[in-house]
Amino acid sequence: MKLNYGGMSCCSVCLLYIVIGIVLAIVAGLIIGSVCGFGCKDTTIVCEGGELCVAQSIQDSVQGLSGVRIEIPPFSAITKIVFTIVQQDTIPINAGLIEVFDPLTDFMYFETYLPYDPQEQFVTHQLDFVHPFCVGENGGSIFLAPLGDGLEQTVARELILNVQFCPGECAGDNGDGCQ
Repeated sequence: MKLNYGGMSCCSVCLLYIVIGIVLAIVAGLIIGSVCGFGCKDTTIVCEGGELCVAQSIQDSVQGLSGVRIEIPPFSAITKIVFTIVQQDTIPINAGLIEVFDPLTDFMYFETYLPYDPQEQFVTHQLDFVHPFCVGENGGSIFLAPLGDGLEQTVARELILNVQFCPGECAGDNGDGCQ
């Protein structure tokens, strides 16, 4: 039985599919490049020798307070932030606030609110930075706060904050990602 491809031979149809595949690959590359930005050197950590950095970890936990703060050294590249909020029985928590800022100038590097279901006793969030970002010559402060009604800072039963970072990976960086 001979298949009919609208007057085209089997080889012509295969060649057409190959050309269409190449065009789609080029278009996908252009879209990804425009979203990520060609030459985004400000979001890429290139470690000495082109290797991945060896991360260090700092953790702190507090009980009965409205926030916990961790300091990291100058020119560090933050790779991950993990935190847990345990709410008190009488004070509902609606969100967690994470801030990363310069401890001397209060320049805000990063800030986000993460949802919390008040029906749950505790929540754990993990923020993985695919492209680690740099803190400048003053180091960095990472702050976690539980937020209650109206996103007002409130008291938690326990707060656990863990920051993973690569010290000294951003030497020469002023904290905006540019060297």
